[in-house]
Amino acid sequence: MEIRVFRLFILAAFFYSVNASLRPNPTAWSLGHHPDRSRMLAHLADMQVLLEFKQQVQQDPHGILATWMAGSGNAAGACSWHGVTCSPSQRVVKVELGDAHLEGPLMLSTLMVMDMLELVDLSGNHFHGNLTSGAFKTPEGGCGNLQTILLANNMIHGAIPSDLLACGNIQKLDLSHANLTDCPTLSAVVLTSKSSIFHSTR
Repeated sequence: MEIRVFRLFILAAFFYSVNASLRPNPTAWSLGHHPDRSRMLAHLADMQVLLEFKQQVQQDPHGILATWMAGSGNAAGACSWHGVTCSPSQRVVKVELGDAHLEGPLMLSTLMVMDMLELVDLSGNHFHGNLTSGAFKTPEGGCGNLQTILLANNMIHGAIPSDLLACGNIQKLDLSHANLTDCPTLSAVVLTSKSSIFHSTR
């Protein structure tokens, strides 16, 4: 029930933002002019994904995600949120939340929906879960532009998921101090761009 109410809230904020964006606004975002509708919709979709990820975080002792709020009136949208980096077209390209002491289930698949995302850094937190139970479940069509995944020093275990091979652009996966069942001494995986060969660093 709480999730349903949350989703309704996000949708309401989404449509409010779209309607507000259609009004003349000389200070729209950081571009100094009104962005086109498709770009605005793409940014709002990224924002909704980030808010869904925030909802899955069970503990945030330092208030790292306090700036992650819908309908805050900030002209930069999600691009002004802590740990979020956007491209010039206002698409989310990096989520950097390393050493934030966040706690919750590892749901990397939530962030992987953002098709322009290049880097995710969740290292040094208390995310927990099995790598093969859906944490890496890739969206239809692969993983977009995702190139780097940093998950070191979390409470994760299991085998390296086969879904990872569907991510053609991934170059580095850092699993330092993870309890991997198939290769327990592995700390990082480096994928070449033209093959599916795993190169381990210990």
